[in-house]
Amino acid sequence: MKYIGIIFTGSLFLCASLFANEEVASHVEHHAPSMADLTAPYVNFIVLFSFIIYKIKTPLKNHFENKARNIETRYFASKDKLKEINDKINLNKVKLDTVHLEVKSIVSNATDESESFARNLKNDTAEKVEKLKKDSHLRVEAEKKQAVKKINEELVNLVITNAHDQINSNKDFKNKISNKLIKAI
Repeated sequence: MKYIGIIFTGSLFLCASLFANEEVASHVEHHAPSMADLTAPYVNFIVLFSFIIYKIKTPLKNHFENKARNIETRYFASKDKLKEINDKINLNKVKLDTVHLEVKSIVSNATDESESFARNLKNDTAEKVEKLKKDSHLRVEAEKKQAVKKINEELVNLVITNAHDQINSNKDFKNKISNKLIKAI
């Protein structure tokens, strides 16, 4: 705005000086082309240019301010993104620096767990073997008792059958036993 005022004042001063020269030159009938001949086009140009600048000044100012705001917004957004990216990079560097410690920890834990599992499995297996030995010993004893009982029952049955056959085969003996039984009753 300041420059437009200076230009406008300068052009008025130039026009005034040219009109003054024109009045002097108008007394002479024939004159050579001079700067005074360009006064009217110059004034028209200055007025038109001033009007165009006046009309375009606000939209141009708004346009450049919007551009400046956009650039500033993008700058700060990119600055924030850069900060986030740097934070992520630093975090990943820390993770990478500690990854070998984590691997050692995982391997150590896996080794400890596998050793513990092996000990527990060995103890469990030993306990099961002992239990199976006891169970098998008890089962053998039970089967042995059952077999002895069965043999005894068969022996008793055999003795009874044998005694019955002998009693039935001998009539004297049969009569004696019958008498004894009757006397006992």
